[in-house]
Amino acid sequence: MKITFITTKIQPHAMNLAYTMDLVGRKFATIPLPLATLAALTPSEINCEIIDENIEDIPLSLSSDIIVFTGISCQKERLFELAKHFKSQGKFIAIGGPVVDAFKEECLEVSDSAFIGEGEYTWPQFIKDYQEGNLQSIYHEKNNIDIHDSPIPRFDLIKYQHYVSGAVQATRGCPYGCEYCDVPAVWGKKARSKKITQVIEEIKIQAQFHVDSIFIVDDHFAANSKYAKELLRAIAQLLKTLPKQLYFYTQVPINVAKDAELLDLMKAANMRRLFIGIESSDQDKLITMNKLQNNQVDIRTAIDEIQKRGIVVWAGILFGYDGETKASFDKELNFIKETGISPMLIGLVQALPNTPLFERMQEEQRVKDLPIGMGSAATGDNRHDPSSNIIFQTDTEKELNINFCNFIRTIYQPETYTDFILKGSAKEQNSGFGGWPDINWNNIKLVSRIVWHFSTTSKAKRKMLGRFMWSYITGKSKNIEELFFHLGIYKHMDIFYTKLAENIEANS
Repeated sequence: MKITFITTKIQPHAMNLAYTMDLVGRKFATIPLPLATLAALTPSEINCEIIDENIEDIPLSLSSDIIVFTGISCQKERLFELAKHFKSQGKFIAIGGPVVDAFKEECLEVSDSAFIGEGEYTWPQFIKDYQEGNLQSIYHEKNNIDIHDSPIPRFDLIKYQHYVSGAVQATRGCPYGCEYCDVPAVWGKKARSKKITQVIEEIKIQAQFHVDSIFIVDDHFAANSKYAKELLRAIAQLLKTLPKQLYFYTQVPINVAKDAELLDLMKAANMRRLFIGIESSDQDKLITMNKLQNNQVDIRTAIDEIQKRGIVVWAGILFGYDGETKASFDKELNFIKETGISPMLIGLVQALPNTPLFERMQEEQRVKDLPIGMGSAATGDNRHDPSSNIIFQTDTEKELNINFCNFIRTIYQPETYTDFILKGSAKEQNSGFGGWPDINWNNIKLVSRIVWHFSTTSKAKRKMLGRFMWSYITGKSKNIEELFFHLGIYKHMDIFYTKLAENIEANS
């Protein structure tokens, strides 16, 4: 018996850095962790394979008995296309992931079995039912599973040579209730954590595959601060035993900055970057979002506390709430320039299913019925849908799109981007010239590609390269690897947000 686990291609998005992959020499940013976890939940006597269309073509003829697709909403169309194709060949089709939550009835039409919720219990039950000929059309896990029952993923099935980063999941759940976020509904409000020994083992295994970074995919890494500190101590000890450098990045709220010990442990564990949903510097807007944790701290002081430890603040900035004007966008632009955060994800709010915002917008009859649920500002740079799935007044929506497009163009002008990256990096309190990566052929090629790209593309980009290098030479910036990293990802941000703005304008 053979099972093929498939994830379909994800189009360029703010966070997947697709337009930078040619500089990096890899094909995709992060490994398909959910597929490797499902494979680990499959009995060992069953032959498993993983196909990720982001790094390889999907054969249109497969010898597998079962073909399993997992995906998010923006993968829906390609996923359905392939599911129909393989089903027409008589293959058993199973579909899971957020796409089923969002498009349950459509998933049922193109699959034999669909999965809702966490899969640690329903997937083994499905295998048993399949072998006994007693299958269900829907497998629905209505409760939060005991995460200790989640096994070490089948990392051996992943073609690591094509990915930039490995990945682990240490915890699930978030105690907060941000109005636009579905994490509490999907993963629960109580943090559930794997055994630290297992997380360390998952990191050790992936270190053998020669990745230089690990994405800890938790939505709130420090939801259980005691656990997070213990894990960071264990990671710091592990790093001493590894033959090569390894760094980490993850997601947390801004109020982690209140805990100096936690930040120090992050630094000791080589946590290089934190994705933080800053969303807005406007306290009233944060209250509307129910993002109360951001008002527990002075945001500027909190950002400084993180940056001075050499940890980059990757920020989410969110627009689209009622009452915003051009002054709202100007305020956030000044905030970014002032703080030196790196705005990785600039978005227009979307009403996602399983969120309080969705319920509020439905009550007000303000949710658009779009092909993949969300608007183009959230789904990539090649969609021809409206920018948001929320209905605004016509004049308001037009003004919002104009302000949003002008904002992202301004943020990713070479001079503006250079200003806030160098401002943030200059806050690091380390001394000397640090942050050198391992000297190997891959890194030499990576640096050479970045230097060549910025030297030959335009005068403005040559100036960017010069300013980045001068900042390091003069000791203002302390980590040369992070400087080159942010030069590299600029290529993606420049292309992606330029295309996104053009796309939104064309479809407004």
